[in-house]
Amino acid sequence: MAYRSLLRIPGATFFPLGFLARLPYATSSLATLVLVQAASGSYAFAGLAAAAQGCVNALGGPLVRVHWSRLLRTRDRPDLLPTALSYEATVEEISFALAG
Repeated sequence: MAYRSLLRIPGATFFPLGFLARLPYATSSLATLVLVQAASGSYAFAGLAAAAQGCVNALGGPLVRVHWSRLLRTRDRPDLLPTALSYEATVEEISFALAG
């Protein structure tokens, strides 16, 4: 399936907004590390804060994939799930490459 098939499911505005929303995710752990270290003077505390943020991101990240699963099932298009998950992985990697 082509990514074009996904455009009709959530609407075209979902894709650019979803991409822009991911950009801070790529650098948020590093930003937290630098900010907390500068404020506290402790690399240990900064590392714990960045690790805690990473754990929260790991727990929250699969909610986007769950959204795709539910959305595609309600629209009677479960065949597009592999395409949607491929899109999610691609956009996540691009956001990390652009932010880095």
